[in-house]
Amino acid sequence: MVYDARNRAKAFLDDKLTAANMKEDDDLTNASYIVAFSDPPYPLKLVFFGDKDIDIVFSVDTPTTTPKLDWDGTIIGYRETVPISIYTVDKTGITGTELRWKAEAELRRIVETYPMGSYRSLDRVAKNDKWMGGWILHSVTYNLTYERDTT
Repeated sequence: MVYDARNRAKAFLDDKLTAANMKEDDDLTNASYIVAFSDPPYPLKLVFFGDKDIDIVFSVDTPTTTPKLDWDGTIIGYRETVPISIYTVDKTGITGTELRWKAEAELRRIVETYPMGSYRSLDRVAKNDKWMGGWILHSVTYNLTYERDTT
C-alpha cells in the first residue's frame, strides 16, 4: 500500500513530538498541541480560543514530489517535501513567539533524533505573523524532506 506523504509526515509527528519539551511561560505546564492537515473547514480561532483551547498547531500541507531515477531512467523512489507550519497565539501564561520557538526546537529535535527509516532533512522557509483583528497568529513554515522507495 502506498501512503500519502501528508499521512507519513503526520504519523511521524504524532509519534515523535513530546509535549514535555513544549512548555508554557512558567516552564512547568506542558502546552497543548495537535497535528492536523492544513486548511481545516473552520477558523483557527476556534482551535486556539474555543472549546479545544489548543496552544500549538502543527499543520501538515500538500507535498511536492520529485521522482528519483535509476541509471536507465526507471523510477526507483521519490523525494517528498512536506510543508509543516507551526501556529501559536498569545494567551494568559503563553507568549506566542516564545512558544512557537519551543515548538520549532521540538520539530528540529525529532528530525535530528530520528533521521533513519528514510533520510529526513528540515529547512526553515518563512516566519509569517499575522494580525487577525484582536489577536496575532504567530507562525513559521518548515519543509520536511525525505526519500522513499516506490511502495
